[in-house]
Amino acid sequence: MNSRLRRYRLKNGYTQKELAQLLNMPYRTYQNYEEGTNSMPSWLAELILFRLRSIVKYDRDHGIYKLKQIKFISIPILLKYNATSGYVFGDYAIGKADEKSSLEFLVCGEITTINKFKLQENLESEFQKRVFLYFLEDYDESGEFITEIYKKGKQLFNLNVSNKKK
Repeated sequence: MNSRLRRYRLKNGYTQKELAQLLNMPYRTYQNYEEGTNSMPSWLAELILFRLRSIVKYDRDHGIYKLKQIKFISIPILLKYNATSGYVFGDYAIGKADEKSSLEFLVCGEITTINKFKLQENLESEFQKRVFLYFLEDYDESGEFITEIYKKGKQLFNLNVSNKKK
């Protein structure tokens, strides 16, 4: 349970103190549950999960993610689909995101066509935002579009040393 609490908290950009307040629980009690110092009764775990599911912080028209949250959510998903590098660009990368901003990613890796669609669906489901994916293989790597992403985008990760940010 403690890993599920931590994942929910980090994904949604809460501190331990903020989440404890949302749950009407003393901060130290929440902290001890999340860190596994104290075990949580199963009935309480179910109650907390029910409460957390009812809190909607992000949807297509609400919520602005921090870069740290974008990394936390997107990297495991991108890796699952064999991406070797990823960048976020657009409004989120330049600090101009608003409630309705979409997430834009440049992805590199050997990803099948069907998995490209699955990747997009997975990211949209996790972020509850519109996601636009661009794949490096579809563009001229020295072209203006990719050069601009390398310049203004934020690198999420890079497993491929030959594909270093320019």
